[in-house]
Amino acid sequence: MNLLTAITRKSISFAQGQIEPFAEGSMNSLVLITRRGTYNAAEGEYDPTAEVAVYDDLDVPGTGARASVTSTSGAGTYEFGDEPSYTDSISVRIPRRSLRPRIDDVVRIMAGPDANLTGRYFRVVGVPAGGILLPSIQLSCTGVAPSKQWNVS
Repeated sequence: MNLLTAITRKSISFAQGQIEPFAEGSMNSLVLITRRGTYNAAEGEYDPTAEVAVYDDLDVPGTGARASVTSTSGAGTYEFGDEPSYTDSISVRIPRRSLRPRIDDVVRIMAGPDANLTGRYFRVVGVPAGGILLPSIQLSCTGVAPSKQWNVS
């Protein structure tokens, strides 16, 4: 390894250590990320109905762990028969050292500054790969948008 390579690696490592605490310090929400389907190696069986928490608070399970959640955007419309269905998109950022979520995992917003998002569910549709400096894992998510037919109080 030459000197330039060693300096570059050390610089990237140092920079990564600087940006992670900043990103985590700005996380102002709690999310719970779950995944359907588990494989039991001892029994050699796959249970598609079992649900496992991928990202959650370790001390108080089921309450969610810290994250950063953007406002909804990019509403989409899908037609199911004669009824339209509307979707919202959000980005969810979780600490980089977390277990990497997968596409089709479900994100539930447990708490945050926007009460309109609390309790809503979103499906992970994109998980980033690669990059040099990653302050956090940014998930692209989509979910059903509130409808005028809903009784929301």
